[in-house]
Amino acid sequence: MGFVLSWAAFQGVEKSGVLARLGLTDTGEPDEALESAFSGADFPGGWYVVVANDLEVFTDEDRLAELSNDVRIVSAGVEEHVMYAAAFEFGGGEKLWSVAHSGADDLMDLETIGDLPGAFAEVRDHWLAEQQGVVETDYIFEIPLQLASALVGFKHDEELPENVAFTRLAR
Repeated sequence: MGFVLSWAAFQGVEKSGVLARLGLTDTGEPDEALESAFSGADFPGGWYVVVANDLEVFTDEDRLAELSNDVRIVSAGVEEHVMYAAAFEFGGGEKLWSVAHSGADDLMDLETIGDLPGAFAEVRDHWLAEQQGVVETDYIFEIPLQLASALVGFKHDEELPENVAFTRLAR
């Protein structure tokens, strides 16, 4: 099966402002496994991360542009059973960059748009090197997800930083 989800990290707005924008409230109930429709957590660096158990919630570029009028948003989406992963950054109501991989048809697929962050080259080069000569594992899939993680400090399938805990969010 695998994960199918998307997440957005908001910087430049308090948690209450993020929740108001999204029409969500914090129940205070722990959601360690990210099983709720929506989960949220404060991260170091002034990020508030919201995870949705729906790929399209935080990969809809029009919605992300609208949400980013006065904040910075880094988002990512993953659908593991088709080896799709994408990462984006929005600010000032515009998409600043995106990186996407769709490995179902082409193991080496990697689409980039915009002025990519400095961490991109190192992340890309690492995973391209891992992929050399390998056909049974899709390492290119990791590039968008690792790039977003390098910026925000969150990846859906990795251990959380110390003192970070997700709680269930409700509409």
